[in-house]
Order: sequence, then structure tokens, then C-alpha cells
Amino acid sequence: MFNVELTSERIARERLEKRHKRESERQERVFNEKVRTIGVDVKALDMQLKEKKAL
Repeated sequence: MFNVELTSERIARERLEKRHKRESERQERVFNEKVRTIGVDVKALDMQLKEKKAL
């Protein structure tokens, strides 16, 4: 009948969308076999960061 959206409904919808987005990003990380099994080379990343800061 009326096309009116209440502020509380909008806020609830935005929270729900944000929660869905976080969950889908988490599932990508958790279920990505390559990243989960191999992991991240922290030493190499730290070295790259030091080299970048030195420039």
C-alpha cells in the first residue's frame, strides 16, 4: 500500500546485510584450501614491508 521504510527497518536490514557479507568473506577464507593449508609466509611479507619502507 505505502512505499515507506522506517528507520529501524533500514538499520536492521543494513546490519543483516553487513552480517551476511562478513560471513561470506569468512567462509571464503575458511574453505579456501590453498590458503588454509599453506598459510601465509609472514617472514617474506615482513621483509617486503621493510624494503618498501626503506625506499
